[in-house]
Amino acid sequence: MIHKWSWWRRCFGNPNYLKENGGADADLVFLPGDLVSHGLCLKAGEYNPEKYKKLEQTIAKVTDLMNEHFGDKLFVPSMGNNDPKYHYQPAAMPDEPEQYAFVFNEWFIRLGRNKSVFNLE
Repeated sequence: MIHKWSWWRRCFGNPNYLKENGGADADLVFLPGDLVSHGLCLKAGEYNPEKYKKLEQTIAKVTDLMNEHFGDKLFVPSMGNNDPKYHYQPAAMPDEPEQYAFVFNEWFIRLGRNKSVFNLE
């Protein structure tokens, strides 16, 4: 069974919502982007390490919540326009190692069964 993880914000208020509505039987969870709220990612050229740290903490918290409730699932995550360091911008060359390493760790090492399924031991 495949279940689209839509309306994920509803699950933060009631983490059992998805489980109670068929998610417990899911084999695969699509985790669409925009995990981070508007205004938390940086504007182009903005320098604010504290704000960027909160963005990373938010993505890590989503990973934690998904693992807490659906840690036995395979996830297909995607990045939305609010999830990168800069709003609507892919990582610039100087930011690539830091940003992509963080996202890779969250989504392919820590999230659900992804590490074992993708043979990342």
